[in-house]
Formats: sequence, structure tokens, C-alpha cells
Amino acid sequence: MCGAGARRRSARARRAGARGRHGLRELVGAPGTGPDRRGGGRADPLSDGGRRGRRRPAAPLVPRGQGQSVRHRRGQAARLRLPARGARRRAGRRAAAGRRRGGRAGRRRARRGRDRVHRRTGRLRRRAAAGRPGRGARMSARARAIVLITEGACPELIDRWGPERLPHLHRLRALGASGPLRSDFVPYEAPGLFSAFTGFAPDEHGCFSYWDVHAPDYRPVVLDGSAARRPFLWRRPELTGRRVALVNLFGTHPVEPVDGYCLSYPMRATVRACHPRNLPVLLAREGVRPVHDVTVWFTGGPKDPFVAGVLNADRQRADAALAMLDGRVGDRPDLTVLNLTAIDRLSHVYWQETEPGSPVPEADQAVLRAYQLADRVLGELLERLDDHTSLLAFSEIGFGPLRSYRSVNDVLAAAGLLTLGPDGTPDWSRTTAFEAVQGAQGVNLNLAGRYRDGAVRPADRARVLADVAAVLEEHINPATGTRFLTRAIPREELHGGPAADAAPDLVLDPADWRYLPLGDPFWSGRTNRMLQSGWHRRDSYWAGAGAAFTAGRGGPARPLDVAPTLLTMLGLDPAPDLPGTALTTPALRPAPAGAS
Repeated sequence: MCGAGARRRSARARRAGARGRHGLRELVGAPGTGPDRRGGGRADPLSDGGRRGRRRPAAPLVPRGQGQSVRHRRGQAARLRLPARGARRRAGRRAAAGRRRGGRAGRRRARRGRDRVHRRTGRLRRRAAAGRPGRGARMSARARAIVLITEGACPELIDRWGPERLPHLHRLRALGASGPLRSDFVPYEAPGLFSAFTGFAPDEHGCFSYWDVHAPDYRPVVLDGSAARRPFLWRRPELTGRRVALVNLFGTHPVEPVDGYCLSYPMRATVRACHPRNLPVLLAREGVRPVHDVTVWFTGGPKDPFVAGVLNADRQRADAALAMLDGRVGDRPDLTVLNLTAIDRLSHVYWQETEPGSPVPEADQAVLRAYQLADRVLGELLERLDDHTSLLAFSEIGFGPLRSYRSVNDVLAAAGLLTLGPDGTPDWSRTTAFEAVQGAQGVNLNLAGRYRDGAVRPADRARVLADVAAVLEEHINPATGTRFLTRAIPREELHGGPAADAAPDLVLDPADWRYLPLGDPFWSGRTNRMLQSGWHRRDSYWAGAGAAFTAGRGGPARPLDVAPTLLTMLGLDPAPDLPGTALTTPALRPAPAGAS
């Protein structure tokens, strides 16, 4: 009997040691919910109150280092912190040591160690089954914010297509506050997004285009997030401890570690565009495969495959943001930002389909399909609003028709201010002024000391600038017979901030926005600008709903108002250094009945 009892005790100890060595998988959610790593669950006698045969939910795939955080989620139990693997190993080692010693005292100590680990595991599992967070979880819900950028959306088309075609955009206006959004002086995505997410104007953050406006060797250099002279919102101290999810947002590349997730906006094809690095794997297991914006570009080919590629890219981005927002790739973010670019991409190429007299049926118009996709995504986001979540939708630019571009370099060459060499490129040593990169909508003086072959002395800058401005303002647009520009404005009149030196020397204000400056020919040719039928406008929209907004028209906004608005949506006070106004402030809400 003694030998049999000893063998049974030894077998129990071996089983305990095996459990200690191999540990227990982490649980999330109530029994019977949540995806499994392998596509299914497995029976666990310890889950669901110890009843056998139930399938235990497996943990979602999470970035390394996040899997054992304990965070409370509304509608979902907290992620558990099970006993550390080291504690389980020690329990197994104690059991093995007890067997080797063969003494009753050793076996008793091993049993006590095992029991402590198992009691703690049982408590945590029972708390998960009851939907209660573990120790250290955040018990009180805190505010969350969702941002949807419908890049290029214009109020005229939203109104024209109405709630029948765009039900959720019109529902958003009815649910909360809304109003017009006026872009920076030159309506362009890159400076507009920098303004929105730094909270400062271009002459403060230093971005006026996708490219460096003053490249010393004249060859435009692609800008990235390091060009920002003001910190982005997610780098500000106010957001310390807040998780973010950033999807397809210019300025996030090269990707840097953030507290959360980032699918960046690279200007070249790359495989290093996300944080954490295994994020594509996590998303692929959810059936999501994001596409870089620059990999879907119009080159004059057939319409259907191009439109399908653009729409698929936005759909994949939206699915990625929803997976992050729902906590399917890890902890839920406090701030989620999704930038959809299909409206902008298709409006550039197929705007003519939206104009009166177009032979293309409305249902087949590419631009409408882009708006409808954005509308569906908005509807999916609105379903996720609750008492603690707010949503802001906006576009930093509007859109309108384009008839043609006009090469400003040709105008300067005709006036003797730019000299072309035998190969058709400028002879910089004999050039006074030249057109800046697209998006900057300006002209630069070829200043000595700023450029490699500068021909204008800094002491002559003011005089030469006035001469160049006079030539441009007198130029007649051959398509209309009227002046091409309203004004050629010295940058000092528009920009007074510390980053004003990054702007072009002259900023051009078109007289007819259907005819626009071409921009630097190097990049204009590579982006196929001459194939476009639509271009940006200054007027767009914003609309917000949820916990931070009340129903009403709201008021006019600028891109730099977005940052303080997001802080208030997160329940934080905007920093006094931010010049913008939160769109959730009482001043923009409707006055009470009877108020004067």
C-alpha cells in the first residue's frame, strides 16, 4: 500500500510539475467568446466555472509586450495577468525537488506552492467568467475619440447626392454639430494634415507640400514626419498613457514606436511602414491586407481596374482601423484616426463625370462610388459610438473642376527670368526665379547661399521679388483672355511664424481656380498632373457626434482646430499654446431657447 500511495503521489507531483512548466494560456472575455489563434477553441475543465466540455476562448493576437496588460473594456472582461511563467516554473521545480528528496516535508512544500499558483489562477478565471477586471484594471470608463478623414470631400457633392445616396454623412450632421471647414491659404493635403494634428498653421509646423520647397540642389526631396517643427498630437505630453491607432496618415512615416498601432503613409513602396512590426501579421489573421497609397496610381490606363484598386485600398484601411478599434489585434485605442483617400484620388481623375451634361450615369460615376464607400465606413464607425465615445469627420480640402495647368516656368522664361539649357532644364547660373513644387503654389527666387547655383544676392531680394511679382500678375491666361493670377503675394504677407522660411518666396493666388499653376516639372510629370480633371478647393466640411458634441450647426473651422477638438473629445483640456478653438466648446453650440 505504501508503495502504491507513493507512486500515486509521485504521479500527481509529475503532473503538477508539467502544469508548472507549460503554464496556462491567457484568457480574454467571457467563456464562449473571442477568436482563437487557430480558428477554434478547446475544451478546458477550468473555464466556465469548472464545467467540462465548454470551449475556452483564446486570447486575441496582440503585439509583443501587450499581451499581459490588465485593461478594462466596456462590454468585455479585462485581460488577465495570470501567474508569471517564472512562478509556474518554480512550482514545478519545487515538486521535482520534493520527489527527489522523497521526504514528506518536501512534498508538502511543493504541494503548497502548487496550490498557491492554482488558487490564484482559479480566482482570475472566475473573475473573467463574471466579466470583472483583475487587479490593477481601470475600473472607470474614459473617453475615446474616433477621427475619420474623408480627404477631398466637398459639401456641394454631399448636398447634391443627399441622404438617399449618402445616408450616414447626412445622419452625422443630424446627430451632432457640423459646419464649414476652410483650408489653409493653399488647399493641399500635406500642410492641411500637419495643421490638423499639430494644432498649428504651416508657418509654425513648416510643411507646405509633400516635398521640400527649398531643396538646395533644386531636386525636390520628399518630406516625412521629421520635417514637422511642432509635435504631433500623439507626441504631446497630454496624451501620455493614451493608446492611439493611426491609419494612412501623412507625417507618420518613417514609422516610429507609438503607444498603440500605426499604419504609416510612406511616399515610396516599403515593407517597413507599421508599428508594431508584426501588425501586418495580426491584421492578416483578421483577413485585412492594407495597401500603400502610392502603390495605386493613375497612369492613363483603363478605368475599372484603377477604380477597383483605389476603393479596395480604402476598404482595407477601414477594416484595419476597425480591427484595432474593436480590440481584435490587442488593446483598444483611446484615439483612432483613419484617413480615406479614395475621394481625392478619383476626384482628380474622374471629376468630369460629376459635371452637368456628363454622359456617365450617376450610378457609374467613380467619384460617387468613393463617397459611398466613405459613407459606409462612417456608418460602421457610428455603430461604435457610446456614452464615452465621440466621432469627428472632416476633410482638410475641398474639390472642384480643373481645365488645365499653366507652366509658370514658361511665363518666367518668356520674361527672361529663367534660362533653359540645351537639355531643356534650367541653367541655374542664369536663372532668377523658378516655380516651386506642386502644392506650394508658388515661385522661388534663386538666392545665393540658399541654392547651389544661386544667382540673386540676398541684398537684392526685395527688388527682384517685386519685379517677378509684377511679371506674373500681368500675365494673361490664353484660355480665358483674363489675368491668370489675382496676386503674387510675398510670403511675408501671409506667413509670420518661425517656419515661414519654408514657404515659397511668392505665393500665387489664381484668378480662376479651373486654371492653376503646374508646379515643378520634375514631379508634375511623375504624378501625371496633365491627366487630371479636378483639383483642390479651400472649402470643405466638418461634423462631430457622440459624447463631446450636441446637435446643432456648430460653426466655421480651420484645420488647426482639429487638435484641441480631439483633446476635448478625450476628456482633456487643450493646452494654452494651441491657437485653435475646440469645436466642442459651448460657443459653437446652439444657444438655449430664449437666450439673447
